[in-house]
Amino acid sequence: MSSSLATNAILPGLSPIFPLQGTKEGYPLQGQIPKSIQTYAGVGAESIVPDGSDILFISGTMAGALVIDLTSTANYTNMIGRSLTVIATDDHVGTITLDITGGGRSFLSSVAAEVGDQALVATTVPTTFTVYFVNALFAGIHHGTTVTIA
Repeated sequence: MSSSLATNAILPGLSPIFPLQGTKEGYPLQGQIPKSIQTYAGVGAESIVPDGSDILFISGTMAGALVIDLTSTANYTNMIGRSLTVIATDDHVGTITLDITGGGRSFLSSVAAEVGDQALVATTVPTTFTVYFVNALFAGIHHGTTVTIA
């Protein structure tokens, strides 16, 4: 678990566990760092909740808006201590919105003095941005000109 507030723990069952070997400080040997990827290739016009993966890859031609929804306090809290990199290909034609509205949460932008609770992704251009979920009130977002904060 990355946060004591998280509610989506995955407990081991009867399956064997194959942990990465590490040093006594906890660093993995030989640079092994597991990354998880969630993919979305739908047509849009819906909301999705990130599953806690490190990367959200969005591809496919979308006919409508896609909302990455973290407005639920439980869903947002499960992301604290993690980062989420969103990668969108140039195939999408609808808007993509990362929404953390509610509970006084807001983004802190890396580009300008923008503060808000929604990240709006420009359409028809490939883009990548990373959100760092720092605490229960702030998420840092590192982005370029294809993303605006509202």
